[in-house]
Amino acid sequence: MKRVFFYDAECGLCSASVRFVSRIDKTGRIDFAPLRGSLSQEWDLERYASLTGGTFIMLDESRGVVSSKSDAALDLALVLGWPWRFFRVFKWIPRTIRNAVYDWIAANRIKISAWFGAKPLNACELVDPLLLAKLRE
Repeated sequence: MKRVFFYDAECGLCSASVRFVSRIDKTGRIDFAPLRGSLSQEWDLERYASLTGGTFIMLDESRGVVSSKSDAALDLALVLGWPWRFFRVFKWIPRTIRNAVYDWIAANRIKISAWFGAKPLNACELVDPLLLAKLRE
């Protein structure tokens, strides 16, 4: 069951998330693709992208199921296994509240990236064979 994590390739916070998830994905079931790349176009995921803050999208290719925003983050936690699976408890919080928090983070992602020194992925990082093997266009 392969999942694809679509990310905003120009966002430092999103790219930091890709690096982090790539390191902790022990199952090897998660690939990464830019939100505005060819795979995104193939699955018509542009409609999920927000012009004001981007969005986080998970695609379960085997089932053709797409989740976005906080639902996608919680799906990611499930795929990553323990201890990340614990975050699924937030599924009990109404989606409107979870997505409001998500939208706040997305709207402030540039500032948040600066706080942590996160930068967009660059060509030098693509020599990491683990990350390179998981990147799709």
